[in-house]
Amino acid sequence: MFRAFTAAATAAIILTASPPASAAVATPTDTAATPSEEVVRSTKACDSGDRGACYNLAVDYDDGDGIAKDEAHAAALYDKACNLGHAKACNNLGVDYEKGEGVAKDLARSVALYRQACDSGNSAKGCENLAMDYDKGDGITKDVAKAAELYQRACEGGSARSCFNLAIDYDKGEGVAKDTAKGAQYYRRACDAGDSTGCFNLAVDYDAGEGVAKDVVKGAEYYLRACDGGDSTGCFNLAVDYDKGEGVAKNPARALELFKLACDKGDDDACKKIT
Repeated sequence: MFRAFTAAATAAIILTASPPASAAVATPTDTAATPSEEVVRSTKACDSGDRGACYNLAVDYDDGDGIAKDEAHAAALYDKACNLGHAKACNNLGVDYEKGEGVAKDLARSVALYRQACDSGNSAKGCENLAMDYDKGDGITKDVAKAAELYQRACEGGSARSCFNLAIDYDKGEGVAKDTAKGAQYYRRACDAGDSTGCFNLAVDYDAGEGVAKDVVKGAEYYLRACDGGDSTGCFNLAVDYDKGEGVAKNPARALELFKLACDKGDDDACKKIT
């Protein structure tokens, strides 16, 4: 059976609302037409100009937590919080305009809000989403160099997915000079921040000696991290290692366990290995 050595393609950003800040309202009971006490308190605080309260209240309306779900009202609250200087609210309102949730779809407005969130210095997600727009040319002229610059900012701000996307750019030479060593460096950062695909691609680099010294033991270690993080191909490639005794001691029983795990995660090639 072949081993999948192809680097994963740049993944689209999941444009979900950022979670409430540490001062978020307590988890309410049931979604209901009658607002919870916490929603009532947040509403009063928001009316008094508390941007954090407006943001948390918007998340509640977005999710239907403690109040009937109302995306239009959520968008209005994100707008208020954004105007009060809440960067995550600007990002989430950008998501609403990109998806047309609670507001009419408007990609240009979405781009402007992502830029506002990113420029505040407090929203890695805003920089990441703006980078995606430059990558795809959504609502703005396509500019892969600008996208790479923004992935860098978002990566430095703690976005694992942006570290991964920047690694892809260095691997392919898109928006930056091709540099497989830097690609491996950013796959490592993505992996260490919890991105399983970053772990997988770093394992591929170690197996192939791409951007790092060839080291099949390290390759197996990173396939394991990818597999543990939910990456089915990481489980499959680790199974191949155990089956062949590459980077790990040959262990057909362990290989079969991993093929089964990969199959359970949806890997068709792994399923063929156990039938």
